[in-house]
Amino acid sequence: MKIEGRVAFQNLKEPLAAWPVARRRLRSRQIFPEMTPSFAVKQSDTVFTMGSCFARNIEDELAQIGCKVPTREFSVPQSERVGPRPNHLLTLFTPPSFSREIRWLESIYRRDGQVTKADCADYAFELAPDQIIDLGLAGSTPVSYARFVERRRELYALYLSAFTADCVVMTPGLVESWFDKSTGKHINPTPVRNGKPFDVDRFCLDILDYETCRAELLATIDIIRKHNPKSNILITVSPVPLRLTFSGEDIVVANSYSKSVLRAACEAVKKSRERIDYFPSYEAVMFSTRSVWEKDRRHVKGSFVKKIVEDLAAKYLSGSEYRAKAGERYGLNLTDRIKAFFGSRQSTTRS
Repeated sequence: MKIEGRVAFQNLKEPLAAWPVARRRLRSRQIFPEMTPSFAVKQSDTVFTMGSCFARNIEDELAQIGCKVPTREFSVPQSERVGPRPNHLLTLFTPPSFSREIRWLESIYRRDGQVTKADCADYAFELAPDQIIDLGLAGSTPVSYARFVERRRELYALYLSAFTADCVVMTPGLVESWFDKSTGKHINPTPVRNGKPFDVDRFCLDILDYETCRAELLATIDIIRKHNPKSNILITVSPVPLRLTFSGEDIVVANSYSKSVLRAACEAVKKSRERIDYFPSYEAVMFSTRSVWEKDRRHVKGSFVKKIVEDLAAKYLSGSEYRAKAGERYGLNLTDRIKAFFGSRQSTTRS
């Protein structure tokens, strides 16, 4: 992306354009990066959430401020639950999982809106006779075939909300995706049950690259917008790191690659369509102190997630006025920012 020189220098007027301002903020225990909303969110809006377990945290807080959150109302029997929440099965980890569910939704929606057994076939993995694992859901708890189809119909009814929601929130979290060679499609869960792989010949690991992530996220958004042109899109990257890596790399390195690819893809997606915003909840977590993490250093404390969503509400309920006050909160004037960038001796070094 090229920015004209006149505009680039004009950007120095932004209240947060100089690192000394960031340095001041980083001294605090918690940081909430600024951004400019391109749309507004009302407390009465319907918000459809897609993504990793961080999306589950966000939807809880959105409901608290008054938004209608359909995914939060979804529940399965205790015997089918794989996490702490009744709707944890909805967790989607990778961009291909997002697009697969929305493509599935659209194919039925455009036809007659009736979910048939044939519509469910590619999602079914038979672990044992009449013990079916849904390859589009989180976890690997098997159910009867009848329940598998019934639940797919419940999912269709839920996913329809994406075609009517005022805002869709997307939080991709991983790039280590599993590919089903028998159907030619990516699956959502890791193909493991009780520590044993389902079928090492049928499934292979696909470590996604930037182009794939960008394309799958855009495909998801474009389908939603085709049926719901008014929808606003809010996208971020889940800060929750990998629990395991199958890449052969150090998990710290693998996780850095994963988040970097997703962050770059989200930025490209944001710039390619109108009314798509990137919300920096990932940066808020990563640049705050260790105190915002649970003891496992994987999950973010609920109290901090609450503050992130409160920050989101402050920005989106008040719009551009919130950004305008950023300079007042953080303090450097334009002259100070220019001096901070170029240095008092007019150094040509930029790093």
